[in-house]
Amino acid sequence: MQYSIMPIKSWHVLLGSLAVLSLGVEILIDPTWFDSTRGVYFNYSKWQYPLSCLMIAVGLAGTIASLVSMNRKDRWDEMMICSTCEQTIIAYKAQDGRCPHCGGELEPLDGFYERHPELLDEDTEPGH
Repeated sequence: MQYSIMPIKSWHVLLGSLAVLSLGVEILIDPTWFDSTRGVYFNYSKWQYPLSCLMIAVGLAGTIASLVSMNRKDRWDEMMICSTCEQTIIAYKAQDGRCPHCGGELEPLDGFYERHPELLDEDTEPGH
């Protein structure tokens, strides 16, 4: 079985970015941390401002990037279909909008058979 690498979902990036952002704000407010269960003490006083500013900047950049990518219309994980060989392909696997199997033109899968009713078989029509 062949496995492909899926792109990271935008909400994963959003959650990670918000965690980094909140940690940066926490270090800015209080640069010390003590874990009483393990007896571990961290003191970020020496690096409080550079570390918190870096974490806040990375958190904000990641949050903005993930929100922008969530609102994009050209999703990388959109299913496409080749109008020539009718193979379905995930958009991020296709290069230059061409089918990797035959080189045909790719179209979005949603509404493909409404746009091309001549390609429907009687066995695959709804109600059969």
